[in-house]
Amino acid sequence: MPFVDISAIRPHDNAEPLQIRVIRKWIPYGNRQELCYLFVDNHGDAIEAIADLHHQSHFESRITLHSCYTVTDYLSDTSRSSMNVVPHTACIRLGLRTSFSQFDNDTIPYHYFNFVNYDRLRPRIDNHLLLTDYIGRMDRVSPILNRSGKNLLKINLQDQSGNFIDATLWEQIAFSFDKEAALQKPQPVIIAMTSMKVTDYKGTLQLGSTNATTIVINPAIEDLENVITRFGIVRDRSRTYPSTSTSIMSSEEDENRITLEQLLQKSPKENNVRLSP
Repeated sequence: MPFVDISAIRPHDNAEPLQIRVIRKWIPYGNRQELCYLFVDNHGDAIEAIADLHHQSHFESRITLHSCYTVTDYLSDTSRSSMNVVPHTACIRLGLRTSFSQFDNDTIPYHYFNFVNYDRLRPRIDNHLLLTDYIGRMDRVSPILNRSGKNLLKINLQDQSGNFIDATLWEQIAFSFDKEAALQKPQPVIIAMTSMKVTDYKGTLQLGSTNATTIVINPAIEDLENVITRFGIVRDRSRTYPSTSTSIMSSEEDENRITLEQLLQKSPKENNVRLSP
């Protein structure tokens, strides 16, 4: 049986069998009533798959995160006009007749990253056609805070060029981040964030989570040890205000206050990770 590659899928194509791993699941903001998955194939390409939220129990009984499936009887459609998590022109529509046949395959990645350099963030301010994946050294992390009835957690990240940026994790994304595990790991700790919004506050770049955001501590990217070493050097030479080690932000600090060139220049498929769940 021939299988189609994700990179070859175009809007309104015939649904040829597809072999993938399911690596993420989320329910978008708003009233779209959608249940979303991210599929990745053995070439490292990814595509969003969308189902009707009213049939959530149907799909959750058939799809297990991190498992591999042969998928048939789906529809291909044009990708969204905003809030896309991957740079694909198409998406997949899942229906009640869509078939999922599970199989084992250790060569299909468990993660997908499309990292953006700090210097390329500004054109993305309030432009959410494609959400942003970002990587950096965790410098500071706040406790869970409450602002106007909403829970949040802030992580201050530094890139290898010494640029700092605050990333705000909202609600369930804030609670899903294992802060204690991150703080207990040897320094520096590398954090990869997916599907973030880029915003501007009084001229300062900021990142904010969406429902599609995932946070990975020390992701199993290629040459992670070299990345950690480079961030350790940057941390030691560039910090100009107190505490060069990872620390916990106080609420008062919060209120008052690669580049990874080779990694960031790689294509998304080269930044895929094969990581056991």
